[in-house]
Amino acid sequence: MPYLHELSGWPRLNWREAELLPVLSNVIGGPIGHDKFMEAYAFLVESLGLSSTGTHDARHSRLTLMGNSGMDAKTLSRFAGHSDVAFTLNVYVTPSNEAAAAAVKQIDKKIYQTK
Repeated sequence: MPYLHELSGWPRLNWREAELLPVLSNVIGGPIGHDKFMEAYAFLVESLGLSSTGTHDARHSRLTLMGNSGMDAKTLSRFAGHSDVAFTLNVYVTPSNEAAAAAVKQIDKKIYQTK
């Protein structure tokens, strides 16, 4: 799996092609099979004391964290394998209260020229 700084060289992928990329790998770098992944995911959810959540919830969480960490919308959409930035933002990214507060503070700084 490439690091985020290597994504600029990625070709544009449609969602079917993106699904073929190994998101997680085994100890020798190959893709993890579905059964092993589900077993590990169930163990992780149980060991963290979380309610039974689906694996797709992890995708939403990851994209929300990436978006709230400052990744621009186009890169985030490309990382998700989406061609429509609005779809990524509307369906997968939930702004945090902290992000909303920071945005309001930035606007206040611009309007009132404060530090």
